[in-house]
Formats: sequence, structure tokens, C-alpha cells
Amino acid sequence: MSSQRLLALSKGEAARAAQFYKIEGDVRVKKARELVWERATKGMSLSVGDQIKTDSRSAAQIIYFNGTITTVTPGSILEIKELYENPSTRVQQVRERLREGRVASVTQEPAAQGSFHEIATQNTVAVTEERTSLEVAFDDKEQKTKLEVHTGKARVSAGGGLASVKLEARERVEVDGEANVSAKVKLPPAPLLDAPVDQKIIPLGDEAETPVHLSWQEVPEASTYHLQISSQSLFSGALVDQMLETPSATLSHAREGNYYWRVAAVFADGTQGPTSEVRKFKIIPGDLAPTGDVEPPPLEVEDFLVFATQVIVRGKTEPGALLSVNGSRIDVYDDGTFTSVIPLRRAGRQTLTFIAQDIAGNTTRLERVAEVDAY
Repeated sequence: MSSQRLLALSKGEAARAAQFYKIEGDVRVKKARELVWERATKGMSLSVGDQIKTDSRSAAQIIYFNGTITTVTPGSILEIKELYENPSTRVQQVRERLREGRVASVTQEPAAQGSFHEIATQNTVAVTEERTSLEVAFDDKEQKTKLEVHTGKARVSAGGGLASVKLEARERVEVDGEANVSAKVKLPPAPLLDAPVDQKIIPLGDEAETPVHLSWQEVPEASTYHLQISSQSLFSGALVDQMLETPSATLSHAREGNYYWRVAAVFADGTQGPTSEVRKFKIIPGDLAPTGDVEPPPLEVEDFLVFATQVIVRGKTEPGALLSVNGSRIDVYDDGTFTSVIPLRRAGRQTLTFIAQDIAGNTTRLERVAEVDAY
């Protein structure tokens, strides 16, 4: 995508900007006042009234001008209802409408008082005014809504605002078809993953497949763990989806390719908590380090654009290289390209250091400076 188009996110033509961050599978978009669903593409701009639809094996992430990233999971329809910013007061407001399925949103610290992010369903409205991670699911047939706050806080109202509740971190409520709000349920914490480390490269050697051992820290009071492994970072298609009684598992016959994995803890009554961080490991044919390779990998940052409290980065390095920025891993696609949204935790001038390392251990270092307005 061109720098000019990305620039709309940082300088915001009336700041009403949203676009796709990631797309997996056949994701469709129906533009406002249009009747036809068209195929979503990277860099496609999204506006008020646009609807995003995923099928059972597709998923998408949308990034908004206020820094929020919303994941539209398989089998969902989401509509963008409002994108607003007041240039003088810096108040930013985003409204989404989940028509069916499930979305997960990670919102950022507000730019100014009065800013918020809202997710509504047929019978429920969830509003957050601070940095929050939440999930909203809506069953169109039964007209039921389920809301979970993983971090931060949200205000939930149902039945036209007649019933409301404040959700804290690791709390869930459900709203039935008659707008009755359930009691709050406490969720188990997300497990901390141990091994393999993120972005680990595992050589096959002379074999066609290899076992990979996965482990995570035990969660007190958890009776089981929900393990998911996918070849896609948004888990639009699962290779493994199973419940386990111990905090470990072995993928017995892993073949060449990319693997993403995450784990959620489950209480004895079936209450499942938020998933862990997503980690990736890659299995490659042959040995880990080619003999005689002393050339450092190429590393180019093509787009580096600050908006809200984050910077969006797009670039390219050597396929298979390990990439990090200030110690945090960035996923590198099979063609060597990468896209990442990096949180900026303070105002002012700060340096981001990118380090790419190929499988032979050669490294390339690149620094870029971000200027962040006070917030």
C-alpha cells in the first residue's frame, strides 16, 4: 500500500479513516448504499456504512484512526456506524455494529476526554473510554449477546439503556433476547506461554516431519486448557483445536510450514478465559544454518507512520528472518514482508530499533525515530 494512502491515517482527512490491517481467506465488503458484496483487499479504505463479512474459514483485522484494532472472526458481519474526530478538541469516537458472529477489539488510551469506542448488537451496547481489550459475540437466531472484558473496563447497557453494568478486567455478562442482563462471571486469567519461544525456527534435517513440544504455565483453579494451532495468525482455520488436562502438548507430526498457537484456561464449570498471546514457530527443511553464509539480511522499512498512540510499520527483509523492534518480535511473512502496529508508550521523541537476523545468525540493525504529540 502506498505511503500516501497510509498518510490519511496519521494526518486524518477529517480523521475519518479505517482500513484493513490483515485479511485471511475470502473476506467480503459491502459499501454503504451498495447492494453487492466485493472481495476485500489489503489497503482498502473503509467508511461509515460499510459492512465486513467473513465466512467460516476467513477473518480480518481493521485498524481505525484512533488506534483501535478490531478482529472480525470467522462467520461474522460487522458494520461501521460512525467515525468521528473533532480537530480542535481531539475528541475521537468510533461506533461499530455487530450483526452476527464475534469480534475482538483492542482500544487505546483516548486522545481527549469524551472519546470512546462503541460496539453494539441488536440488544446491547458496549462502550469503552480507556485502553481495553474486549470481545463481543451475537447469536442472530437466539438474539443473545455475550460480552467479555479481558483488560481495562467497559460500560454495557441493554434494552435501550434501561439496564446497565460496568465490566472490569476478566469479567463476562450475557444478554438474552428480552434484554435481561446476567450476573457477572469471573474469567480465568490467560496462561503464560513457556516453549517454544516466539518466532522459533525448527529444522527438519533429513526428516519429513518432527515432533514439537508446547508448554505453558499452569493456571490456578483451571481444570483444562483450550489449545489452538493454526497456519494463519488470525486462526481462520484450525490445525489443532482441543481441550487438555495438563499445561503441555506435543504436536507429533509437524511438517514444513508456519504454525501459530495460543492457549486459554478453563474452569471446572466450563468458563473459558481470554487466550494467551499468540506465538509462532516455523519448521524449515534441512539444517538450521547454511554453511558459509556471512551476508547480513536486507532490511527496509517502507512505511513508518505515527498515528494516535501507535506507529504502523510496513517493510521487507529476508524470508525466514527473525525480526524484532525494541525487543518485541514482528511476524515476517513467507515473502519477507512484514506489517506491524507498534504501541508508543510515551509522548515525545523516541527511537525504535529494528533488528533482523537470518538463520545463519547474521544481523542487520535499523533505527527510526517517532515524534509523538502529548496525550
